Amino acid sequence: MPAPVGSNDNNIIFETGTSETERLALQHEIIKDHMKDLIKAPLDLSKPGLKILDQATADGIWLKDVAAVAPAQHEYVGTDIVDSYYPNPPPPHTKFFSQSMTADWPAELQGTFDLVHSRLALPGAGTNPPRDVVQRLVDLVKPGGFIQQIEMVFTQWPKLGPAMKDLHQASVDVFSIAVGGQDLHYMKALEKWYAEMGLEDIHSEVYTIPIGAKAETERMRQMSIESFTATSQSLSETAKVMPPISVSPEKLATLPTRLRQELTEVGGTWQVFAIWAHKKA
Repeated sequence: MPAPVGSNDNNIIFETGTSETERLALQHEIIKDHMKDLIKAPLDLSKPGLKILDQATADGIWLKDVAAVAPAQHEYVGTDIVDSYYPNPPPPHTKFFSQSMTADWPAELQGTFDLVHSRLALPGAGTNPPRDVVQRLVDLVKPGGFIQQIEMVFTQWPKLGPAMKDLHQASVDVFSIAVGGQDLHYMKALEKWYAEMGLEDIHSEVYTIPIGAKAETERMRQMSIESFTATSQSLSETAKVMPPISVSPEKLATLPTRLRQELTEVGGTWQVFAIWAHKKA
């Protein structure tokens, strides 16, 4: 059966380029500032020689920040399908290669990573079954290692103004089309899949992140305004090439301007969740 019009089967939803890399970097800073710990799984970074994978790594900013706080030297691997995102030259002890999360991974990597990390990536699986993507990632974890995933919460975030409500609804609509109507409520699904795949010590946590005027620091206020304005612009552009969504074209056209004003004046919230689990030794 052909994929629905506007759906995605190539791991890319927003247009790639420098502006997208910058948007992702701002998003990373917002999540890092709120979560504090880049790694929630109980991985002992003081033990040298760990092998850590960040899939859908973009420019490798997560790996770079992990390396900056790790008290020992480790091997870092970043994968994506947009090679132009990778830093050149790569940071020390870090390598990058092209890999789609919807394709089979190299056999020599199976069961070799102490930590497999993936963030805000599952909707990029598009019309491919997300469970298959997760199984491929779990297969990369070595016995005794961990997997950690972070994804957006698609149920409505609390205390939203009109522009943030439009952003949330447009996100749900656009991503629903991109995944061909598959369920976007990933947290419960991941908990179930992890258990079915034999993982143990499964933990999850939802983070409600204050943005714009509600942010706790001026740095986060400015970063979140720029990040979400850029996201609204990408959503508006992407929606133009998709079937009509529930947010009108008129509202989409003005969304970046309205959102910037609303976040500057009253702020808003954004929700993501982290889930992590252990593979039996």
